[in-house]
Amino acid sequence: MKSFLLKTSILSVAIILTKYLLLYFVFPKSEIPLFILIVAIFFAASNFVQYLLLRTTEKNMRKFNPAFLGLSMIKMFTYLILALIYIWFYRESAKDFLVSIFVIYVSFSALEIVEITRIVKQKK
Repeated sequence: MKSFLLKTSILSVAIILTKYLLLYFVFPKSEIPLFILIVAIFFAASNFVQYLLLRTTEKNMRKFNPAFLGLSMIKMFTYLILALIYIWFYRESAKDFLVSIFVIYVSFSALEIVEITRIVKQKK
């Protein structure tokens, strides 16, 4: 779990730095309000779901697949609801936000899948 926490921390910092570098050099007129909060939500959700999945694999491997699918679905719907709320309040930055949240989602999802796959293979 500590390894995953470190990797998600590095990923979060990399995403934030990339965003600010892109805004400074490539897209200076574009701004995404609350960007750090969005990354923090993804960070917290990823670590929480990883913790729950690790607990599931320790207790009973047969419950892993339903737990993984259920938690992934809950997480996706939560992200969707938060994205709709954000777009409602910050309509002027909706396009930039959607691109950013897609990149953040894919980045965190890839890391989660790689890590949980590695852990499940070790458990078998």
